[in-house]
Amino acid sequence: MRSSSHPRRHMLAPLCGPLLALLALLGPAQALAAVDLLALPAILSANADKRMLLNLAWAGKRLLAVGERGTIVYSDNSGKDWTQAEVPASVTLTAVHFPSPLSGWAVGHDGLILTSQNGGKTWTRQFDGNQANALMLEAAQGHLRRAQAARQDPASLQRLKDALEDAMAGAKFGPSRPLFDVWFASATVGYAVGSFGQVFRTGDAGAHWALAGIEAGNPDGLHINAVSGQADGAVLLAAEAGKLFRLGAGATAWQRLDTGYAGQLFGAREFQEGGGASVILAYGFGGTVFRSSDQGRHWRAIPTGTKKSLTASVMLDDGTLYLSAADGRLLKSSDGGRSFVAGPATSSPVSAMTWAESQHTLILAGAAGAVRFPLHTAEQPRSP
Repeated sequence: MRSSSHPRRHMLAPLCGPLLALLALLGPAQALAAVDLLALPAILSANADKRMLLNLAWAGKRLLAVGERGTIVYSDNSGKDWTQAEVPASVTLTAVHFPSPLSGWAVGHDGLILTSQNGGKTWTRQFDGNQANALMLEAAQGHLRRAQAARQDPASLQRLKDALEDAMAGAKFGPSRPLFDVWFASATVGYAVGSFGQVFRTGDAGAHWALAGIEAGNPDGLHINAVSGQADGAVLLAAEAGKLFRLGAGATAWQRLDTGYAGQLFGAREFQEGGGASVILAYGFGGTVFRSSDQGRHWRAIPTGTKKSLTASVMLDDGTLYLSAADGRLLKSSDGGRSFVAGPATSSPVSAMTWAESQHTLILAGAAGAVRFPLHTAEQPRSP
């Protein structure tokens, strides 16, 4: 936010002094208990775009970024200037997606899902960890009840009992499980994913959210780190333990894809090579990259020359692919992800990146906030 005369800033100012005084009198544990971050509106700041930002998304020609303390900022000039949005919560926000210029969703800690219907200027709460806990508890109870009725083997029953105990403990503890990513296939159908195997689906623009039925394929509750769509209408999830999950268009059962890697996959993207052949590139912890050209049936490990975690990707119009490493280094591939070389280095860690529209510049989100980063090439951007 650029203006220091924002009306909500002055409305909040009288509340900040008493609130800070109260927190000073309480110990750290009491202070945390005294403030419900799901109900505390994000405090407006003239430097909101310099806070830790974790994700970026385009809403038509508007660019949005989300991050710590409920921060959402938007720019109408490709990241040169930013305005802070009005957000009804102060939890860390981890991801944002707009399937249309006006309608978008953001997710974050404590199972929070927010929606905006005016291009990201203002946001309302649609779902949170309390509702997530209730859905997961109900599902765990149903799974165990059906397994007992079917007289499943003792090992399977014990696994389901353990899952029910976990769900009961989660419900008792409160809204604590974060969501990591959100993606909408259309204006009404979307997915939100997160820790401990959380995958929620809506078919009515978020008026109702339900579990997406991945539990049978993910009995261990692996963390789901990212969600994206494929050209054929499938939904693709990147998870821990080197796993991905794929839901084909019109399918009801998730397909479990195994790269053979034991660590975290933080993202996956599909792109088409010459002739229209589909390629999936998955990336994650310790510089790991895997490439598949047969919809995930087989994977090939790709050397990257780094042991730093890979956090984001962007592809330019000529097919040049960039991956961002946790140390701020960009990796570059000019052959469809078959090999990577060290690219330019940024000044701080990067958590997300996209292109600056009609410019030879990337926009980075990370520890330094939102930063424009010239590539100094003649490459033309294609997609975020």
